[in-house]
Amino acid sequence: MATDRQLKANRLNSKASAGPKSLQGKSASKRNAMKHGPSITVATHPHIDERVNALAKSLLPNGDSKYKPQAIEAAIAQSEILRLRAYRAMLSKDLSQGEDNSSAVKVELPSNEISDRYEWRAYSRRAMALRQLVSASGVA
Repeated sequence: MATDRQLKANRLNSKASAGPKSLQGKSASKRNAMKHGPSITVATHPHIDERVNALAKSLLPNGDSKYKPQAIEAAIAQSEILRLRAYRAMLSKDLSQGEDNSSAVKVELPSNEISDRYEWRAYSRRAMALRQLVSASGVA
């Protein structure tokens, strides 16, 4: 149990740490979000369940639910690939629109190597999950 003194110190500290205040700090925070956003997996997204389950169901051989874990893993990886492609397209579109407008705020975008890394990781996860699904089900 925290003492009154600790609670008071916690309240004072929390007031001082409410995020960036300056434009420079907010800009740095935005760049971090742009850079690290693709690292979040689809599985943590709250509205992805229906799409993943529908795709997993279509991957199941003869609708056999015995192999559902492998099918869900493959479906999550495929959804991840689609999300990363959409993210890359969004960045490209924003960048091309920003070139015409001289007052547009230029955001330091992640290099292709970084976004490629996330995409290739998703491709590898999908391939491994599909191999496991085929191996488990015996379907060739």
